[in-house]
Amino acid sequence: MGAYKILQKSQKPNALSDIDQQYLNYIFSVVLLAFASHPTGDLLSVLDFPFLYFYRFHGSCCASGFLGFFLMFSTAKLKSLMAPGQCAAWIFFAKVITAGLSILLFDVILTSATVGCLLLSGLGEALLVFSERKGA
Repeated sequence: MGAYKILQKSQKPNALSDIDQQYLNYIFSVVLLAFASHPTGDLLSVLDFPFLYFYRFHGSCCASGFLGFFLMFSTAKLKSLMAPGQCAAWIFFAKVITAGLSILLFDVILTSATVGCLLLSGLGEALLVFSERKGA
Protein backbone atom coordinates (compact mmCIF):
# COMPACT_ATOMS: atom_id res chain seq x y z
CA MET A 1 0.00 0.00 0.00
CA GLY A 2 2.92 2.33 0.54
CA ALA A 3 3.67 2.64 -3.16
CA TYR A 4 0.07 3.52 -3.91
CA LYS A 5 -0.03 6.15 -1.15
CA ILE A 6 2.97 7.88 -2.72
CA LEU A 7 1.37 7.76 -6.17
CA GLN A 8 -1.96 8.93 -4.75
CA LYS A 9 -0.37 12.07 -3.30
CA SER A 10 1.04 12.99 -6.70
CA GLN A 11 -2.12 12.27 -8.74
CA LYS A 12 -5.87 12.54 -8.40
CA PRO A 13 -7.22 10.71 -5.34
CA ASN A 14 -9.14 7.47 -5.88
CA ALA A 15 -7.99 7.19 -9.50
CA LEU A 16 -7.10 3.49 -9.18
CA SER A 17 -9.33 0.58 -8.23
CA ASP A 18 -8.46 -1.88 -5.47
CA ILE A 19 -7.10 -4.39 -7.97
CA ASP A 20 -5.01 -1.71 -9.67
CA GLN A 21 -3.60 -0.74 -6.27
CA GLN A 22 -2.61 -4.37 -5.64
CA TYR A 23 -0.92 -4.70 -9.04
CA LEU A 24 0.97 -1.47 -8.47
CA ASN A 25 2.18 -2.72 -5.10
CA TYR A 26 3.30 -6.03 -6.63
CA ILE A 27 5.27 -4.21 -9.31
CA PHE A 28 6.98 -1.95 -6.76
CA SER A 29 7.71 -4.97 -4.54
CA VAL A 30 9.31 -6.93 -7.38
CA VAL A 31 11.43 -3.95 -8.43
CA LEU A 32 12.59 -3.22 -4.88
CA LEU A 33 13.33 -6.88 -4.13
CA ALA A 34 15.20 -7.26 -7.41
CA PHE A 35 17.48 -4.36 -6.53
CA ALA A 36 17.87 -5.57 -2.93
CA SER A 37 18.75 -9.14 -3.92
CA HIS A 38 22.24 -8.32 -5.18
CA PRO A 39 23.66 -6.51 -2.11
CA THR A 40 22.24 -9.16 0.24
CA GLY A 41 23.80 -11.99 -1.77
CA ASP A 42 20.49 -13.66 -2.63
CA LEU A 43 20.91 -13.10 -6.35
CA LEU A 44 24.01 -15.28 -6.66
CA SER A 45 23.13 -17.85 -4.00
CA VAL A 46 19.88 -18.81 -5.76
CA LEU A 47 21.88 -21.14 -8.01
CA ASP A 48 22.96 -23.11 -4.93
CA PHE A 49 19.35 -23.84 -3.91
CA PRO A 50 19.11 -27.66 -3.86
CA PHE A 51 15.52 -27.92 -5.17
CA LEU A 52 15.87 -25.37 -7.98
CA TYR A 53 15.60 -27.97 -10.76
CA PHE A 54 12.75 -30.10 -9.34
CA TYR A 55 9.31 -29.92 -10.94
CA ARG A 56 7.62 -29.96 -7.52
CA PHE A 57 9.40 -26.73 -6.61
CA HIS A 58 8.30 -25.03 -9.84
CA GLY A 59 4.76 -26.38 -9.43
CA SER A 60 4.63 -25.07 -5.88
CA CYS A 61 5.81 -21.64 -7.05
CA CYS A 62 3.09 -21.54 -9.71
CA ALA A 63 0.44 -22.72 -7.23
CA SER A 64 1.55 -20.03 -4.80
CA GLY A 65 1.20 -17.41 -7.52
CA PHE A 66 -2.30 -18.57 -8.49
CA LEU A 67 -3.45 -18.79 -4.88
CA GLY A 68 -2.00 -15.34 -4.19
CA PHE A 69 -3.90 -13.95 -7.17
CA PHE A 70 -7.17 -15.50 -6.01
CA LEU A 71 -6.58 -14.23 -2.48
CA MET A 72 -5.95 -10.72 -3.79
CA PHE A 73 -9.02 -10.89 -6.03
CA SER A 74 -11.28 -12.15 -3.23
CA THR A 75 -9.93 -9.49 -0.86
CA ALA A 76 -10.76 -6.78 -3.41
CA LYS A 77 -14.28 -8.18 -3.78
CA LEU A 78 -14.65 -8.39 0.01
CA LYS A 79 -13.61 -4.74 0.34
CA SER A 80 -16.32 -3.71 -2.10
CA LEU A 81 -19.02 -5.59 -0.16
CA MET A 82 -18.18 -4.57 3.43
CA ALA A 83 -17.42 -1.47 5.40
CA PRO A 84 -13.66 -0.74 5.51
CA GLY A 85 -13.31 -1.33 9.25
CA GLN A 86 -15.28 -4.57 9.15
CA CYS A 87 -13.29 -5.85 6.18
CA ALA A 88 -10.00 -4.99 7.87
CA ALA A 89 -11.13 -6.84 11.00
CA TRP A 90 -11.92 -9.99 8.99
CA ILE A 91 -8.58 -9.79 7.19
CA PHE A 92 -6.82 -9.35 10.55
CA PHE A 93 -8.66 -12.39 11.94
CA ALA A 94 -7.70 -14.47 8.88
CA LYS A 95 -4.03 -13.49 9.22
CA VAL A 96 -3.98 -14.38 12.92
CA ILE A 97 -5.55 -17.78 12.18
CA THR A 98 -3.07 -18.37 9.33
CA ALA A 99 -0.07 -17.50 11.51
CA GLY A 100 -1.34 -19.79 14.26
CA LEU A 101 -1.98 -22.67 11.88
CA SER A 102 1.40 -22.30 10.21
CA ILE A 103 3.08 -22.72 13.59
CA LEU A 104 1.09 -25.91 14.17
CA LEU A 105 1.41 -27.38 10.66
CA PHE A 106 5.06 -26.70 9.91
CA ASP A 107 8.14 -27.71 11.83
CA VAL A 108 8.93 -24.35 13.40
CA ILE A 109 11.47 -23.64 16.08
CA LEU A 110 10.09 -20.74 18.08
CA THR A 111 12.97 -18.43 18.86
CA SER A 112 12.64 -15.02 20.41
CA ALA A 113 13.15 -13.47 16.95
CA THR A 114 10.33 -15.57 15.46
CA VAL A 115 7.93 -14.72 18.26
CA GLY A 116 8.95 -11.06 17.99
CA CYS A 117 8.23 -11.03 14.26
CA LEU A 118 4.83 -12.65 14.80
CA LEU A 119 3.91 -10.20 17.54
CA LEU A 120 5.18 -7.21 15.58
CA SER A 121 3.23 -8.20 12.47
CA GLY A 122 0.11 -8.75 14.59
CA LEU A 123 0.55 -5.33 16.14
CA GLY A 124 0.97 -3.75 12.71
CA GLU A 125 -2.20 -5.41 11.45
CA ALA A 126 -4.09 -4.33 14.57
CA LEU A 127 -2.95 -0.74 14.00
CA LEU A 128 -4.13 -1.00 10.39
CA VAL A 129 -7.57 -2.17 11.56
CA PHE A 130 -7.69 0.66 14.10
CA SER A 131 -6.69 3.28 11.53
CA GLU A 132 -9.27 2.06 9.02
CA ARG A 133 -12.01 2.10 11.66
CA LYS A 134 -11.07 5.66 12.63
CA GLY A 135 -11.09 6.69 8.98
CA ALA A 136 -14.53 5.16 8.30
